[in-house]
Amino acid sequence: METIGQRVIGALAKLQGINKSNMSIDADFFFDLEMDSLDRVEALTLLEQEFGMTIPLADAAKFSRVRDVVDYLTPHLGGA
Repeated sequence: METIGQRVIGALAKLQGINKSNMSIDADFFFDLEMDSLDRVEALTLLEQEFGMTIPLADAAKFSRVRDVVDYLTPHLGGA
């Protein structure tokens, strides 16, 4: 079973068209993944679908790295 981090990396890698083995949990959305604001909205929608939950925009605005997403999702999903 994949961890939350692996699922987040897999979803974002697919969205960005890169190999997930080339993505780090510490990747920065802007600098490393070259995501603009539109990409981030698309990523948010994808992650909400992947995890079956709504992530408030106020919370999502605080995400700057992949780790931020994982740290947010972990307690909301019971550490799965």
